[in-house]
Amino acid sequence: MSPTGADAVLHTWRAWEERDLDTVVDGMTPGVVHDLSHYEGFPGEPVNTGVGPALDSLAVWMAWWRGYSQELVDTEEIPGRVLLHVRHRGERDGREIDEPLGLLFYLDDKQRITRWEPWSDVEAARAALRSPTSR
Repeated sequence: MSPTGADAVLHTWRAWEERDLDTVVDGMTPGVVHDLSHYEGFPGEPVNTGVGPALDSLAVWMAWWRGYSQELVDTEEIPGRVLLHVRHRGERDGREIDEPLGLLFYLDDKQRITRWEPWSDVEAARAALRSPTSR
């Protein structure tokens, strides 16, 4: 049985948690896009294209937080897209943050990530998951 899109995304997500960058990179297409424009207040460049820039933007994200962690709550999936519902926590700008987060992933036919988007508004991320006009 072939792995689902959620299986593929979770494999890459867990590799990031373990800082296994070879596996992370293998789970992405060379032109992967990390689009942070849906997360309110992100101080870095909102859209980053290519593995290097995408990982660099992830480093900016991590540097923005202290004591950062994510906990998987649930997954939703349609063909070619996966939404991870997570709870993320940490300190940012001197404030404790504990809030829901939507991580929307787009996949190619080999189940590699072509785009991922953190969303402050999980309901908006859910709508984007199901939108036929969404990337």
